[in-house]
Amino acid sequence: MLKFSAPAAAPFAARGENADTGAAEAGYVGGVFSQVAPYYDRMNDIMSAGLHRMWKNAAVFLGGLRPGMRVLDLACGGGDLAARIMPRILPGGEMTLADSNAAMLDLGRRRLPSARAVRCRGESLPFAAGSFDRVFIGFGLRNISRRGAALSEILRVLSPGGAASVLEFAPPEGVLAGPKQCYLKKGLPFLGAVFFNDSESYRYLGESVLRFPPPRELQNMMRAAGFARAGFVDVAAGTVFLHRGRKSL
Repeated sequence: MLKFSAPAAAPFAARGENADTGAAEAGYVGGVFSQVAPYYDRMNDIMSAGLHRMWKNAAVFLGGLRPGMRVLDLACGGGDLAARIMPRILPGGEMTLADSNAAMLDLGRRRLPSARAVRCRGESLPFAAGSFDRVFIGFGLRNISRRGAALSEILRVLSPGGAASVLEFAPPEGVLAGPKQCYLKKGLPFLGAVFFNDSESYRYLGESVLRFPPPRELQNMMRAAGFARAGFVDVAAGTVFLHRGRKSL
């Protein structure tokens, strides 16, 4: 049962939000996702053995969606999460896709031609305050260097009473930490080399999970950004967590 808790390696090892390293990392990450865009959906299936579909369904199910809502899918990638959201906000709903990478945004635009598509960075959203009832970001926050700034922007563009859902991997902990680390460090690059002749992009993806804050730390980051009722739920045996927070009325 899902239960919420109480309210070569990539060259960017620190979790801080230094502006200079942030700009460098943004360029590096952009190159990675331009490289993987042509096979992005297949990549997700291979990385997760297809389980990413179940995790996204859980995020949508717990998202409190209703017809007529205005929803932003930030770091939308190929639009797979948005495609699961749209049926729940129709009729009358508005879907907006946002991604900093042009190749990824084009995938989302082709999958959901009726959605608005905006190229932008998560740390500087070009939307007015209170523009959305819900904001989702699926497996994208770890690719944003200035995560605190991105969380503050998400809160700003939410309407009062609106909610954010952050679906993300967690760094390995507990008795299975060793095997999980081995998979992230060695297994993913191997799969990338075998299936796509691209071990370096997969090496970055694995390292990005290892460098990401653990769930309790991300919960505290959401609280620091101003989210009310920030909490998280384990949707994949300590591997993937859904973080949620609300904007106060």
